[in-house]
Amino acid sequence: LDIPSWTWEAFENIGESIPTPRASPCLQVLEGNTCVMFGGADRSLADQGVGLHGCDDLWILDLNVEKKQAIWTQLETSTHVPGRNAATLTPVKDKNDEQEKTFLLQGGWYPFQTTHAE
Repeated sequence: LDIPSWTWEAFENIGESIPTPRASPCLQVLEGNTCVMFGGADRSLADQGVGLHGCDDLWILDLNVEKKQAIWTQLETSTHVPGRNAATLTPVKDKNDEQEKTFLLQGGWYPFQTTHAE
């Protein structure tokens, strides 16, 4: 969204893989034009009779505004967090290391099954 003109511009998705279309993922700015995205709900299991599926994947989105490119990179994590949508991802400052990025994942729900309250 170009705020001065209030017009949407399409970006080309680039990456070895890109996230599935989804509802309500957590998205938080890392710095500049780079964001981290977790979760959301998609229809990837629709062929198995599942309506919405809570995603548990973690992505980096790097926007190249000049070239109108959205560059996606999927991250591997050392721990598993249950998939969910409609959660929050809040930056938390590490007083010992200002360069380190730490985020608090709070709440959300696995579609039509579980509400997470941790």
